[in-house]
Amino acid sequence: MGSERQLRDAVHAALQYLEGLEAGAPGEDDARLQTLAQLRSALAPPPAPEPACAAKPAPHADEDARNAAVRDALGPDLLRLAERANLDETFIAGRLLGARAPFTATEVALECFGMPNKHERERMQQVIEALERAGLLVRLDPAGIRWSPPGA
Repeated sequence: MGSERQLRDAVHAALQYLEGLEAGAPGEDDARLQTLAQLRSALAPPPAPEPACAAKPAPHADEDARNAAVRDALGPDLLRLAERANLDETFIAGRLLGARAPFTATEVALECFGMPNKHERERMQQVIEALERAGLLVRLDPAGIRWSPPGA
């Protein structure tokens, strides 16, 4: 703490010295003014940190409704299994319920997990089927590999 105080005092002294100098050659004066500006900014108090809640914008009512629909459709057991596989309700609601084009479970699993293992692919399939049972997704083909939100 003492060295910080000493450094601040030295910067103040240098600032006072530079301010007291008479104008020199044009190039020297510009350098002196630039150094003065740097010293003043170094002495300025640090900006106050923003509160943590300001960093995360509040979700829209539509997003809240979709997240609630996902929680209801999955139920506590499947929701817990999905979260253990790093599938959170926000991703599920945004990617699956907000889809603009038909998708397969494999496509979504690849997008979510990169290179999904058999458990992650199975978990994704279970989540999609639960959303289908709740009426939040519609199966598009008889083989049952493509889904879409209703009306998309």
